[in-house]
Amino acid sequence: MCYFLSALVIKNGEDCEVFSLPESTDSHEDLIAFKGLQDNGRNVFVRIEYLPGVDFTNLNEYTLVLDEYARPDWFTEEAEARVKNRLRAQVERMLVREDRHVLASGCYILIGDIKIDSCLNARIIHAGSAMIEHADYSMIKHANSATIQYANSATIQYANSATIQYANSATIQYACTKY
Repeated sequence: MCYFLSALVIKNGEDCEVFSLPESTDSHEDLIAFKGLQDNGRNVFVRIEYLPGVDFTNLNEYTLVLDEYARPDWFTEEAEARVKNRLRAQVERMLVREDRHVLASGCYILIGDIKIDSCLNARIIHAGSAMIEHADYSMIKHANSATIQYANSATIQYANSATIQYANSATIQYACTKY
C-alpha cells in the first residue's frame, strides 16, 4: 500500500539515490514506471514509505518503513540513515508556517492558523487549521479543521472537520474521519 511519502531507493554504486514525486503521486508503481525501472528480482531498488506520526508537522514522529519482503544487502543501516536524513530534509521544505499569497505546483504541509490566498495545482498533504481562500484544481489530502472558501475544482480526500463554503465542482471523497 502506498502512503505519503512514498519513494524508491535505487542502488547507485556504493551509495543510493532517493526518488519520489510527492507533488504528483504516492504510488510506487508510478515511480517505477516514471524511472523506467524493471522489478525483475535483481534488487536494484526498494520501495519505502516515510510515514508521519499522528502529527504531520512533527518531523521527529516520521518513520521509514521498507515496503519489501526482504531487505537487500546493499540497503544497510547506514544507507537507511542517509535516506531518512534526505527524506526529512525533503519534508522540511514542504512545511508552510506563514501566510502565502500563492502555493503553486508543489507538495505542502500547512502549519497553524495561516492564510493561503490561492492554491494553483498544489498538493496539500495536511491543511491543519489553515484558511484557504481558493483551492483551484488542487488536491487536499487531509483537510482537518481548515476553512476552504472556494473549493472550485479541487479534490479533497479526507474533509474531517473542515469547513468548505463553496464546493462548486470540487470532489470530496470522505467527508468524515472514518474511512
